[in-house]
Order: sequence, then structure tokens, then C-alpha cells
Amino acid sequence: MTLYDFVRLTRANLKMIAACMLLGALISFGFAMLQPTVYQSTATGYIGSGNAASVGDAFSGDALGSQRATTYITLVTSRPVAQQVVDDLNLDVEAEVLASRASGSVVRGAPLLKITASAPNAVEARDLADAFMEATADQAAKLETGGGEGDPVVRLIPLENALVPTSPVAPQVLRIVLLGTAAGLVLGFAIAIIRQRVDNRVRDVRDVEELTGNQALAVIPKATSIGRSIDDKRSKNTGASGSKRDELDLGIAAEALRQLRTNLRYVDVDRQIRTFVITSPNPGEGKSTIASNLARVLAASGQPTVLVDGDLRRPMQARIFKADDEVGLTQVLAGEVELADALLPTDQQLLKLLPAGRIPPNPSEVLGSKRMAAVLEDLGKDHMVLIDAPPLLPVTDAGLLAASTDGALLVLRVGKTFKEQVKLSTKVLDRVKGRLLGTVLNMANPKQMGSVLYGYGFGGYGSHYYYKSDAKTTGEVVVPVIKTAPAPTEPPATSDPAAGPAPSPWTEAQHVASNGSGSASPPSPSSEVPGSGRTIPRPVTAADLGQDSRARAAEPGHPRRAR
Repeated sequence: MTLYDFVRLTRANLKMIAACMLLGALISFGFAMLQPTVYQSTATGYIGSGNAASVGDAFSGDALGSQRATTYITLVTSRPVAQQVVDDLNLDVEAEVLASRASGSVVRGAPLLKITASAPNAVEARDLADAFMEATADQAAKLETGGGEGDPVVRLIPLENALVPTSPVAPQVLRIVLLGTAAGLVLGFAIAIIRQRVDNRVRDVRDVEELTGNQALAVIPKATSIGRSIDDKRSKNTGASGSKRDELDLGIAAEALRQLRTNLRYVDVDRQIRTFVITSPNPGEGKSTIASNLARVLAASGQPTVLVDGDLRRPMQARIFKADDEVGLTQVLAGEVELADALLPTDQQLLKLLPAGRIPPNPSEVLGSKRMAAVLEDLGKDHMVLIDAPPLLPVTDAGLLAASTDGALLVLRVGKTFKEQVKLSTKVLDRVKGRLLGTVLNMANPKQMGSVLYGYGFGGYGSHYYYKSDAKTTGEVVVPVIKTAPAPTEPPATSDPAAGPAPSPWTEAQHVASNGSGSASPPSPSSEVPGSGRTIPRPVTAADLGQDSRARAAEPGHPRRAR
């Protein structure tokens, strides 16, 4: 793991690591509060040997005292010394217990003995240190004289009495809390590394490209508006007066679907994609929702589109579009209904829906038939055909459809689809010679779009990736809508026969040329293309935008009008 990977790992699991650190700090603080308070005090004694008559005697006495000091250390915690302290201070405690609360040490290079005593309060700690020093001196004198009455050669003389401590030595709350926080930090990183190593779900675009060897065409954020039925969107887009405000309402997913539409057009520049399958490895990954909204976006851009509900096991498109599914694909394949009669209109003028119809007992045989391939070929001549197919792994329907079309679009759910399932899906398509056009990562958390797009740890990208305009406040998405041209009025008769024939209508080629170079004269607001029954809206200019904004500002209730 490189430093860059470590930083990304930290960013991706920052909240979890912080939670572990906080938990460690709280646990250690609680542990510190449960520990008893301990005070310590120290008394000092000097170890001397008789009266020194010369310098040599003094040096000899110091050397002897230093040797005796190591012996007196063990004497400090002995039972006789502890029992004498109990008797002197009249304590209600066992001698063995009291002996464990004292310790002795020697000052290096000097015949000095230090005795440290511990107690629950400061005064008791001072008294215990002084008492242990006196008791140790008495017991040392007895040992030096053999229990007799003479003066000992080596004596322990109390030199410095103990002082009352001002602060306890235990518990060390800050140290314990810091250790607990450090332990929580280590635990947090350990959990993050383990999660990264054992995680077997699709999380970002890089995972998909490594597993499939193909590109991810789009990342669709999770939005409530994209999953609503068409009737719900219609009712939301209708104002109080009943006027229709917008044709589409896809929320923050609108721009991602437009990106998917654009990328599909450039998947193969040498061969135009006309028919393709939309499927997923498992149920519940949003393939039907992606299919319906992608079809609407394609139709809104001026592309004649047909959405075929090829899921003959659990059809969903009729429910999404609130359409009648009594007659549909199965009746067309059986020859009971003509294809043109089975196509249903939708909220988009250029979008037709072919529902599933009656559910047959043998869906795989029906979808893999030559009749199905002929129907798709017929539809693909004049339309972009999207087929909502069943999941790839449970049944073989999607694989059969992919083999008879231009390819398949694989929908994966971020954080839910397993990597092994993606591998198996690509193998299924390879077996039937189906082409994988690309993948779509669906239901991505809008707050983690950066992580999904650019890899593990790039959080915080959020919905700022998408354009923000009126959709921020109203939820509306502005899309170009091609409307039927109004009935032409009869032009006035000319009185000049030499004027020549009337000018030809504005054609689609002239429209493109005018939009690109500006060499042709601007068309009328909506010009009809001969023989197509459609109108091409003229290009929007800066003057139009200025007039439109001034017209809105002149409306009653507009903030600029109020000013």
C-alpha cells in the first residue's frame, strides 16, 4: 500500500476511524475514573559507620554504608518493619498488606536510602513514609548489634522527613486517555484495511472496468424522482391551473442519463447502435427504471424510440407507464396482433411502448425465436430500440436477446452487486456471442459520487457534479421538446407574376448549416421538415435569452418586477 492509497483509505473511512478513537477515549476515561486515587511521599535516610577520625576512615565508612544500603532495601518491605509501623500508627491493617505499600531505593553513588510510601490521602502517605524510615532504622540497628545493647557499627539515620504531596500520582487520566485514543486509532485502521481486503462488491468505476474490460458509460445517482411512475411525474409537473410545466422530471439523475445517452451514441462510431438490451446480473438493481428513463431521454432529444418490455417473467414497463398490458409482445410474436397495433403512445411524442402482453409458459423459447429477431430488426429500421430484459444470472432470456441485437447494457447497483456476479455476467454474454456495450453504475449515493467516479476515498463530490439551475428549487429538468407544427395558413396571393415561386421550406440540413456557420438566414420559430411531420426548433440565440428573461421579469409576482 502506497502513501496515496493510505490517504484514500483514511478519507473513505474517516468517520469510522474517528468513532473508534472516540470510543477508545471514552472507555479509557471511564477506566481511569474507576481507579483508586493514590498519593506518594518519600523520606530520606543516611547510612553512616561510626566516627571517622581520618579521611581514610570517612571513605571507608561511605563505602560500607553504600554496601549496607542494598541490604536495607529488602528490610523496608519486611514483616517486622511493617508490623512496627502498624503498632506505631495504630493502623487497622495487616502487616503484609501495609508492606506492599512501601518501597526502598538507593541514591546512586551516595549512602542514601529513600523510602516511598503510598496511601489514599496525602497526610497518610507522609506519615507512612516517616514511620517506615524509623522502623527500618530500628530494625537495622538490631541486625547490626545482633540484638544486643551496644552501638552498631553502621547506622541508618533519618535525614529528611517526608512532605505532604500536593497531587496524586494515580490515576494518570491524561496518559490513560491518550493510550486509549491511540488504541482506538489502531483498531479503526485495522477494521478499514480488513474491510477493504474482504470487500467483494462493486464500489467504483475502476472495479467495473477491471472486471469487464469495458467502460462504464454512466453513474446514475440515487434519486426518488427517477423511480416514480410516469403518471406521478405528470401530476407533479402540472401546476395548480392545470398547465404542464415540463416533460421530464428526473431530478439530479437527469444529467447522468443525458451522459449515458451521449456515450451510447459513440460506443461504435463505425456501426450505429439501433437495438440493444438493458439487463443486470440480479433482480432489484434498477434495470427497468434505467430502461424507461433512458428511452424517455432519447425520445426527448428527437430520436424515434421504441421501448420493448422483454421481461416475460416479471414485466414492469406497463406498470411504470401506467399502460394496458393485455396486448403486447407475446401477441405480436404469436401473430395475433400486428406490430403497429401493439405499440402504445407515451408521454413523449417520439417514444412508443411495446408491453410484454400475456406471460407465456416458455419465455426463453419465445424470446430466442426467429420471429423475435425479425420483430426487432423491423423496429430497428426507423427507431432506436431498447429491450428491458430479465436478469442475466437467474435465466437465459437476456443472453438470447443480446445475441440477436447490437449488444447489451449491463446495470450494476453500487455497493450491492458482487464482483463475482459481474464476472459471471460477462461470461454469459461471451458464451452466446453477445456484445457488452458498457455498464451503468446505478443508485450511487449522491454524496459519494466522487468516490464512485474516481475511486476509493474520493468522497464529498456530491451533487455538485451535475448542473444546478431551476432544478435546485423546483425539481424541473429543462429538455428540448419537439412539437407538431401548427397548421399552415394560406399565404396571400401575389399580384406580381414575375416574383417567381414561393421560397422552399426550411429543411433540416439548412437548419444544421445555419446553426453551425450562420451563413443562412435564421429560420422561423418552428419550421416543418417536408414529409416528416416534425418541426425543427430554430437555434436559440443570445437575443432570445435576453427577451425571455425580460419577459419573465415582466410577469406579475417576479422578484425583479417587485424591485
